[in-house]
Amino acid sequence: MKRYWFKRKLFGWGWQPATWEGWLVFLAYIVIALGNLFFRYAGSVSEDEQSIYRFLFDTIILTIILILITVRTGEKPRWQWGKRIEDPEDSDPTAPR
Repeated sequence: MKRYWFKRKLFGWGWQPATWEGWLVFLAYIVIALGNLFFRYAGSVSEDEQSIYRFLFDTIILTIILILITVRTGEKPRWQWGKRIEDPEDSDPTAPR
């Protein structure tokens, strides 16, 4: 039985971690993003333009990877404005697709 790592957010569009695997992916994203920021600018007083562009490029690539993982291991995304009573799909976010 396949479980969702990420479930739809209750309000808005997007995902949130639903299992330990989802939380691990999200934590890895945060650690890598902060590590990229820290190691790129650690000890440097002045940031050159190329370094800023490289940081932005790395962050965009990392975010695309996170989105691809959530699309592959999460519920189908859609806009939500709270929980709909008649929607049986929302009853169990870890149910298989």
